[in-house]
Amino acid sequence: MASFLWHFNQTELDAGVVPDDLLTFSKKISGGLFIISFIGTAIVCLGYGFIRWIAPSYDRASLRLLVYGAISHMFLGAASMCRNKPFLPVKTCGFCMFLFIFCNVFSAACFTCMAINLHLVYVHSARNIKHLGWYYVIGSFSIAFILAILPLFPKNTHYGHNNHMGICWYNASTHRGSLLWAITTIYLWVAIFILYCCISICIILIKMRREEVAINANLAVDSNQNNRNYCFSHLFFRPRHRLGTMPEEQPSMPSSLLQSQLSTRNDRKLESSYVLKTVSRVIWYPIVLIITRIWSVINVCIMAATSKVNPFFSLMSYIALPIQGIFIFLIFLIDPAFIAAIRQFIYRIRPSKKEQKAPALELSLSRHTGDLSNGTGTHSWTSRQRSAWSPFSMSIQIPTKIHPSQHQSSSSSSEQNLIHESEIDLSSCHRSSSA
Repeated sequence: MASFLWHFNQTELDAGVVPDDLLTFSKKISGGLFIISFIGTAIVCLGYGFIRWIAPSYDRASLRLLVYGAISHMFLGAASMCRNKPFLPVKTCGFCMFLFIFCNVFSAACFTCMAINLHLVYVHSARNIKHLGWYYVIGSFSIAFILAILPLFPKNTHYGHNNHMGICWYNASTHRGSLLWAITTIYLWVAIFILYCCISICIILIKMRREEVAINANLAVDSNQNNRNYCFSHLFFRPRHRLGTMPEEQPSMPSSLLQSQLSTRNDRKLESSYVLKTVSRVIWYPIVLIITRIWSVINVCIMAATSKVNPFFSLMSYIALPIQGIFIFLIFLIDPAFIAAIRQFIYRIRPSKKEQKAPALELSLSRHTGDLSNGTGTHSWTSRQRSAWSPFSMSIQIPTKIHPSQHQSSSSSSEQNLIHESEIDLSSCHRSSSA
């Protein structure tokens, strides 16, 4: 760390000026990372369209907020790369700074709203909160727009080239005045968002830990599993547990009641595991906000407190911002909605083995029952006739044709249909044929 600090001009660092070599190095790294994040966020937007096409029922408020944050991150990267160019015209610089501040605050607000939504749904068990999605978007948009347009009103403060930062930035009369504007319009709000996300994540992890203990107690987990040591990863990915001993079948207990108890326990296990798995994956989105935005807040606080530039935090503030888009892409790949949409798409193009065996079973049964009825061959089944077949009773409905001579000899059946349904017990047919 000491060699990294002394690699740059110490005089400029003490004067609060970003050295040219540090600025150039930061621009190169952030530019390459922004290009990668462009690709990742574009894939996220396409993946959301894929979810809406394949499995629209898996669409949720946090997923839409993720897409809005990804789109704003793309514009944030374009504005950031544009304002890094030296000596831009005043109007161009003003537009880039407005877009930079708006997208910066809006994307951070979207991730904070995801934490709020997760907090309401999981911790407070809120239901029917679909209408809150519009409030999330409108509130985030309003805060970002007001903070981005606010520096344009004072006459002595506007966007322009900042000699201390070396880029398009706040151009107040003094360097400390520019820092105060940056803290007031960007970093104070980002710090508030980070603080709330930290509190929300802690509350959610405590809730998950209590749910884990309750699930283990209800499912009668073995004593060796109850006494195991929990590692840090168990807070985010709940390990699978096997059910304990089965309830003893009492003589007075009907078998149907026993089966219902076992089914209830299995359903509870699957439901609890799915909920915890979903929460453990969605909770990473607020964590991304904390990891990627804390560096810029620390950097501005150091500059405001000491009037000096810290090369490490200055470099990390340039690097961490584009990494946010890369993290968004990586976490989206393990999102439950995206995984479920991929599975449904695979099932559509390649049915499972049970679905592949079903047509062959229906074809063989129809041929067999057609030969039993009148030897005329295969008949097609209707949906009602398929539903009449049960593998437990082995009773099936078969279409049988009426012979024309029978139709002519019976005057009472002249207004009946040529096709009628009759039940044949396959088990009895099999016994008669074997006898």
